[in-house]
Amino acid sequence: MSSRFGTARVFLSALVIPLLLVLLSPAAVAGVVHGPVSETSRLQPVAPGMVLTSTEVREEPEGTTGRRQHFSTLSVDLGDGDGATIGYVDSGTVTGAAPLPQMVKPHDTAVAAVNGDYFDINLSSAPLGAAVRDGRVLKSPTGTHVNAATFASDGTGRIQPVRFTGSATLPSGSLRVDRLNSHEIPDDGVGAFTSDWGEQPRERATRDAERVTELEITDGVVRDIRDKPGRGDIDPSTTMLVGLDAAADRLEQVDEGDAVTVGYDLTDGGVRPRTAVGGRHVLLRDGRVTAPDDASRHPRTAIGFSAGGRRMYLMTADGRTARTPGATLREMAERMLRAGAADALELDGGGSSTLLAREPGATAPGVRNRTGGLFRAVPNGLVVLSPPGSGKVRGVWIRPRLQSRPPRGSALPRQADPYRVFSGLRRSLTATTHDEAFGPVRYPPRPESLRWSASSGTVSGGRDVRYTAGAPGAATVAARWGPMRGTVEVEVLPGPRRIAATPASLAFPDTSRSARFVLTGVAPDGSRAPIEPDDAVLDFDPGLVDVAPRADGTLRVEPRAERGTGEIAISVAGSEGRVRTAVPVRIGTAIEPVAEFDDAARWTASAARGEASVRPVPGRSGDGLALTYDFTRSQGTRAAYARPPAPIRLDRPAFSFGLWVRGDAQGAGTALTVVDAERSTHTLRGPEIDWTGWRKIEFPVPQGVAQPLTLTRLYAYETRAERAYRSELVFDDLTGVLAVEG
Repeated sequence: MSSRFGTARVFLSALVIPLLLVLLSPAAVAGVVHGPVSETSRLQPVAPGMVLTSTEVREEPEGTTGRRQHFSTLSVDLGDGDGATIGYVDSGTVTGAAPLPQMVKPHDTAVAAVNGDYFDINLSSAPLGAAVRDGRVLKSPTGTHVNAATFASDGTGRIQPVRFTGSATLPSGSLRVDRLNSHEIPDDGVGAFTSDWGEQPRERATRDAERVTELEITDGVVRDIRDKPGRGDIDPSTTMLVGLDAAADRLEQVDEGDAVTVGYDLTDGGVRPRTAVGGRHVLLRDGRVTAPDDASRHPRTAIGFSAGGRRMYLMTADGRTARTPGATLREMAERMLRAGAADALELDGGGSSTLLAREPGATAPGVRNRTGGLFRAVPNGLVVLSPPGSGKVRGVWIRPRLQSRPPRGSALPRQADPYRVFSGLRRSLTATTHDEAFGPVRYPPRPESLRWSASSGTVSGGRDVRYTAGAPGAATVAARWGPMRGTVEVEVLPGPRRIAATPASLAFPDTSRSARFVLTGVAPDGSRAPIEPDDAVLDFDPGLVDVAPRADGTLRVEPRAERGTGEIAISVAGSEGRVRTAVPVRIGTAIEPVAEFDDAARWTASAARGEASVRPVPGRSGDGLALTYDFTRSQGTRAAYARPPAPIRLDRPAFSFGLWVRGDAQGAGTALTVVDAERSTHTLRGPEIDWTGWRKIEFPVPQGVAQPLTLTRLYAYETRAERAYRSELVFDDLTGVLAVEG
């Protein structure tokens, strides 16, 4: 069966009347900056004085399928009085973690936001550093986590260590207060907890103290004395004072009804900041790179300021997605320096990394960075607020429907640069009107009322606008609504010399799953551009699969047979006739052994915040692997790992793994670690071990993981602070549900 699809897309920058040109630099209005051959940056206005730059750095030569780094940088003017202001956001309490978009939602004038500090993950969720909102001190730094991004009353920002001071006046004299709303109190120290803390148990902060005393102080009078911290919400008129060991002895001398006052402050250079959020490593200081020279790449978040603090830079690096490795701290520092920052600070990264920014004409900021997961609940962040505009049409923003990066947490494959299009092929466009502040308009015109033109090629359609590329070279595409006109240059490539599908092959266990792939063309010089479904002719067996185009530029494949093999043949008009490729398809599974533990004596063990060892023992059939572990040494997340003598590489796609486990009923979680074909690491979660005796458990493999996989370890873990135990598990007969052989 042959089928032809036909959609098309192109990117256009904001269309702005001349009055608005003063709000952005010429480069920002142009919408694209070409750096070295290996790097491309594109700019988008967010609000007056704010520009979002998206930078892609190719790690391997053009024309290969190598990995690409992606940085998103929001530049914001500060301190002009009428423009942006920066606010601290959280979910209402220090320990009430929530996804960043949820925190930002109540702020009607929010145009951007970024996640904040590292935090006590899986436990209290309290941030590690300082926190100040509208001049109110919410939290002190914990331990050495003293670096913070602070904002003064004039709106300017800087990166500095902050200083917390506190004291309690007791009948016996003054006592130093070491922490405010912190999950950790130092030895022989005192912590104060207020209504800002939330309902989390305060006992987490006492750790291994032998003696603990908690005073409940309401309106300056001691109402209760306890030898164990409580939990639950604290009344706004009440402060809980918790002392450990020597400090507990001092507090124990206080009687109910005694007058006790508690005072504290947090300062940056002797002055309390209006806003503060903590961070970890200082990446830049006075224009010098001070970041650690680490080698690990992850999703990252950083904040920086220009010399003088009148311009802020919020930066994220994508990571943990297909062919997007993330960035090192030193790479983040160097990027910040190139952007214009003199000082910069590392904020929380990994799954916490989140940057929101409004698209012109949108009513709320949307996510602009990509990580391998959905939004993580975080304790705090910074929100960028900007005055609203008139709501009247003052410009048009046009972009491609096709986005090169899939949505956050999506398993969809990444696409090539949609700013490029092949001669004779198409791009689909979408347009949004905006006001003079790049915000939404009250009465947007109908899309079909826009008038389109192109210097080369043609533009057609009303609601579904399509640009068909003309001769190779630079083409200017324009759109007009009334007196407003905007343009952008599109790079038109010669017809493709070859085409490729990503992923290159598809495997299904049965008819219960579907999958998607994208098409990429390669020009004679190696340049790449996405090919949209409407420009492809497909040939496939409808009894085996069904293939349908999607609005996001992907092709969705649904298996129709329970078992079988075949291919999807694809052809596209190229520079020298039609070019072709094929996507092999396999439907059905086979269960194959992955590890039978006959080599258990050669496996090794390691641990995180605990101890672990492995040894061979009798299993269900032949040898099994015993994993002995100790999770009594920490309240943090603990793990005990078992590693094979060498990583186990599979030769076919895997849909799941099965493992026989002799349980201990302690409740530890189970997991496998695998590395995919693009060198990204994935954790496959199994059940918690709530049984004794032998039971087979399953580890599903998420869709979209680049196959085949390599197994590097299996392990048990514990995230609950209150759980402490030692035990032993036995593993046997690790199998994989693999695709049928082609």
